[in-house]
Amino acid sequence: MPEPVEDAMTIILSNQLSGVAATKAIEINTTVSTMLATGMTNEAIKDVLLNDLQNGGRIFGSLKNQFKSTVRSGVTYSANTSAMSEFKQAGVKEFRWKTRGKNICGDCEMRDGEIGTLEEIANIGLPQSGFSVCGSNCNCQLVAVTYTGE
Repeated sequence: MPEPVEDAMTIILSNQLSGVAATKAIEINTTVSTMLATGMTNEAIKDVLLNDLQNGGRIFGSLKNQFKSTVRSGVTYSANTSAMSEFKQAGVKEFRWKTRGKNICGDCEMRDGEIGTLEEIANIGLPQSGFSVCGSNCNCQLVAVTYTGE
């Protein structure tokens, strides 16, 4: 039987991807309508759309980036959820906020090294939770307070 967290993650990712696809379908429809209104032929429109698709243009390039971002967020969320489950099973009670990456936002930089229980940290905001300027692009992690590695 799937874990409730796995079910929730499936629903979240499915909803996000469906939303991206629906928004992009509307954008494509609007773009095609505009092209038709300016007198472009169906063949010319097809060429423009195929070129955009093949070269990662404005329409399909942004779709690819949105899908990539959604999947990356899902993988990160799954990894963090799994890590928290392992920490819980190991009896870890306190955690340290650890920044990662090159572009660390000011919110996360201030929290680097902060120690607290999961509940205390969650009250302020967990990594990738949207509490900070970097939002879902956050690369920070919670590690067991006894962890000394990089």
